[in-house]
Order: sequence, then C-alpha cells, then structure tokens
Amino acid sequence: MVDIHKVQAQMPVISLDGRSIGFVSGVMATELRLTTVKDGRGSDHYIPLEWVAEVRKYVFLNKSRRFVRAHYEQAEPRSRHRRANAA
Repeated sequence: MVDIHKVQAQMPVISLDGRSIGFVSGVMATELRLTTVKDGRGSDHYIPLEWVAEVRKYVFLNKSRRFVRAHYEQAEPRSRHRRANAA
C-alpha cells in the first residue's frame, strides 16, 4: 500500500519505464494532478492514484509513459474553470 500522504507539490513523477512525466501540482481524494511541460508550456492533467507505485524523493508510477499519455485526463484551463464556477 502506497502512503499518498508523502506526495508533495513539485515532486517529479516518473513512469514505469523510467521516463519523466511531469511534476505534482496537487493531490485530490482519488486523483493526482500533475503538470507536464512541452515546448516551454505547461499543462495540467489528472491521473488515478492507483497508478502510483511508490513515493520517495520522486513519485513512481506503475504505468509506462506511453500508457499515461494515452489515458490521462486533460484539466480544464483555470480561467475557464473559474468562469464556470462563478456563473
């Protein structure tokens, strides 16, 4: 059993095949929010906590980078999310 309470913001997230996925930007009840950077731009994604295999200095996943990229959920941009909640 993985102790999710050890996960902290800005921890690097590493896939099963040893590839960097991104950085932790938040922990929810059933999901991990992570930020990935591509071409100098960051975007947020959600992955299930069940994908976390181990937490040490890094968050290690039990899924390959290809699997994670194919199955994570894209987070809505914050500005759009705020407007939807304000209405």
